[in-house]
Amino acid sequence: MGQVRKSEFERMIAAEFQRLHGELTRYFGETLDHLIANVIKSMVMTRHWSSVASHVRMRRTHVFRSE
Repeated sequence: MGQVRKSEFERMIAAEFQRLHGELTRYFGETLDHLIANVIKSMVMTRHWSSVASHVRMRRTHVFRSE
């Protein structure tokens, strides 16, 4: 097995990590949007829209605040 310089290896790992992190962030965002849409649809159908909509918005803001 050949030797790879540490800095080159770290760049490769960092690039792959950033790519995977981006994919996971998009996936979780899309999944969360889908879940929120389902909750909102359900709440509209049961006429509990106003009480849940504010809670859902607060949770979504809290989940993605670290980005």
